[in-house]
Amino acid sequence: MNKTFNIEEFRDLHLIIKIESSSGKSLDLDPILIAQIDESRVKEELKILPTQYILFAKLYLDTKKKKDMLEIELDDLKTDYAKEARKDADDANRKITNPEVKDYVSSKEDIREKERELIGLNNQTTQLYYLCKTLDKKYDSLKSLSFMQNKEDKIDNYEDSIEIDPHKYEKHQNEKL
Repeated sequence: MNKTFNIEEFRDLHLIIKIESSSGKSLDLDPILIAQIDESRVKEELKILPTQYILFAKLYLDTKKKKDMLEIELDDLKTDYAKEARKDADDANRKITNPEVKDYVSSKEDIREKERELIGLNNQTTQLYYLCKTLDKKYDSLKSLSFMQNKEDKIDNYEDSIEIDPHKYEKHQNEKL
């Protein structure tokens, strides 16, 4: 059974993207509201879209930077714990296997906490990336709508300027005779 897509049915899903800016401010973004096009305001939306794109691209880059920095920090922390595990094993005169080192490292609470934080940053980065892609698509749609509206305006204005008076034609024809 095919069903028509109705955006109003998805309003209850609360598709809010929670982002923390580089200044530490928390932002709640509704991607549906950002992506929607108001056909009565196409020209205004075209004017503000570059500013929106700059904002979301900056948020994306800031979030990606935080994610990349956290990945480096997590790798360094894992390396430190792996060294610690090997040193403890050497001090106890016992051999330690790589799976044991991995288990030791992954058992550390701060490692698990940073991994959870990384998952959140990955999620935010991906959402912002696709939000920027959505703005690209919105720009293309707005350009098309603007073109069509301008074309319709020109046709409407052209029709208004044409004056058809059959009597003028008859008068012109009679003058030729």
